[in-house]
Amino acid sequence: MRIATEKDAMSRKAVASKATSALDRLSGQDPSHSRKQAFFIVAILSVSAGILLHKYEEVAEFLSGHEADVETKPDEPAQSSSRGYGFLGGLFGGDDNSYDDDGTSIDDDDVVPSGGGVRGFLSNLGGGPKSSSQNSGKSATEMLQDIVAARKEFDDYLRADYGDFVSTVFNKTSITTAFTRPSSLSDTRLKRRMKIKMIEGQLGIKGRGRGGQPTFTWVTGGHSAGAGHGNLLNQSYTVAIDRAAKIVFGAAGIDFRANARAMGGTTSAPEIALCGEAIFGQDVDVLWWDYGMTDGRDNSKYFLWANRAGSHPTFPTLMAYNDRKGEIHVQLEQAGQEAYQL
Repeated sequence: MRIATEKDAMSRKAVASKATSALDRLSGQDPSHSRKQAFFIVAILSVSAGILLHKYEEVAEFLSGHEADVETKPDEPAQSSSRGYGFLGGLFGGDDNSYDDDGTSIDDDDVVPSGGGVRGFLSNLGGGPKSSSQNSGKSATEMLQDIVAARKEFDDYLRADYGDFVSTVFNKTSITTAFTRPSSLSDTRLKRRMKIKMIEGQLGIKGRGRGGQPTFTWVTGGHSAGAGHGNLLNQSYTVAIDRAAKIVFGAAGIDFRANARAMGGTTSAPEIALCGEAIFGQDVDVLWWDYGMTDGRDNSKYFLWANRAGSHPTFPTLMAYNDRKGEIHVQLEQAGQEAYQL
């Protein structure tokens, strides 16, 4: 019988070391346990790759199915219409008599863009969840026809209250004179916001609105006058905006919402400004300021309120019901915001 020596023990240890990988030796783990971990990681990566490939095929199929909507054909004639884009068509497009019976044509920069940079934009959006929007899958021409029909309905809605004064009050010159801004750059940014919403509605990109439509949200902030104290809630100007704007925005596949967030006796800062997201919400496209009676001429409060709005996730358009904010609006526009005062 052979007695094991120290040399034999060292030999067996050397053989065991060669059979174990360097990573196993460093980690101090059992080799079989390490292999199980590796197989588990590979399985996860394989499943993830399969899911990504499936999603890629869905995106490719969606974009190929809507390619005709986003490409400009060389023989396609320029589209025109006898009317502009509803409530804000009078604001930023059309002739001075945009509400006359003979109608007006749409400016080139007001037409929903197609091709070029928009195709790249759509390629980023195309893979999103689809909505049941009535405009999903419609071409720009078909959607424009719906908007023109809604514009006529909108005109009739206004004439019921304003009669023959509609063309005087709501023409482009009157409105752009009332809503002043530092430059046309604010107009460009507001129109770009609307165009993106229209494209989302056209493609059926699932939004937060009714039927999965994209939303365009107006929020009123202010004191008792903004809240409509002394009137019924449905008589406030926020509700009036909601009723009127829904006509045309709905035709564009957009769920327009006007939310009343004004509270009597409040100022715009510091509490309201610093708690803007909690008070006005996370989804804001236009933020209306009506604190003139409580803020007085203290522009420092408006400056804080406006700059806090600039840090909001949706970077809303600012509209102030006050004619003393021009200098601040110049700074805001230079910082990338769009700002108006009435």
